[in-house]
Amino acid sequence: MWRRRDRADHRICWSRVSGSSGLLMCFFNRRSASILCSRAEPRCRRRSRSSDAFRKTALFQKTPITWDIRALAPELTGEGTEPLPQNPSQEKRWTKEIRKRLPLQIAEQIVPAIGAALAAQDLEADLLQESERFYIRYPALTAGTGYVRPEILLEFGARSTGEPSDVRTVVADAAAFLPGVVFPTASPGTMRPERTFWEKAPAMHVYCAQGAFRGGNRFSRHWHDITRLDAAGFVDAAVRDPEVGLAVARHKSVFFQEKGVDGAIINYASAVAGQLQLIPSGEALRILQTDYAQMIEDRLLPEDEADTFRRLLERCQEVQDKANLSR
Repeated sequence: MWRRRDRADHRICWSRVSGSSGLLMCFFNRRSASILCSRAEPRCRRRSRSSDAFRKTALFQKTPITWDIRALAPELTGEGTEPLPQNPSQEKRWTKEIRKRLPLQIAEQIVPAIGAALAAQDLEADLLQESERFYIRYPALTAGTGYVRPEILLEFGARSTGEPSDVRTVVADAAAFLPGVVFPTASPGTMRPERTFWEKAPAMHVYCAQGAFRGGNRFSRHWHDITRLDAAGFVDAAVRDPEVGLAVARHKSVFFQEKGVDGAIINYASAVAGQLQLIPSGEALRILQTDYAQMIEDRLLPEDEADTFRRLLERCQEVQDKANLSR
């Protein structure tokens, strides 16, 4: 069973009283707010050498989840396709309401649903909610360097609609390498890759302007991610549809204003309109290189996708040029 503990520091913790460990897969359907949690089951009891190796691998997953702002605060947003506050005072009001309502929705809907699904699968894990973040922590099979943590982080937000979106099939990366194991699949509503690119690229642009990344370390994955988006053709699609990038710029300019090291407000609109910068310099470049090296050392990436840092920067430069030359 799961036991809820309300903490004095406004965190909500759910602890598994008993159970057995297993490989945990969790998916969240943003549209229906439904949860699928399942344990990967072996097709047969005999474990192959490859499955032994897999069980020694630490797992880490951070999944950003957008709760449609129109569903959370309809009286504030109305029915528009791109709801935005009209002035700073309204933005503060919207943000205050979202920060009050979203953690309650997570505590009332998400945490109990995942707890029940884990209990049904007899999986051992600790559930911890910290405001808009929800952690699923499971027993570690190995420590590694500490860069990869034995936890799944669901990071919720509710200041946008999450559109445009598609329903996509999600499968485990390990499934292709472990034919002796049956992995769960899911078909959640997901933000389209074109918008994903325009969400990541401005965040990288801000890092280049500030020399620091909000949230500390474990950020070099964004540079890797856009090279994968480019290899799959999604960057080409994104730059052919400038309205998506401009919509993201308008949204970030209202909700996520940032300043560069010179104190000037970063212009998102200019970034998506031909002045995008993805390659940092100086100390920021060194920090990025260190973070990327730690990610590679902990084998977070498949070997065939783990570029050298130099090659990673070359690929990102290609993406930057592609995005800027299209304007």
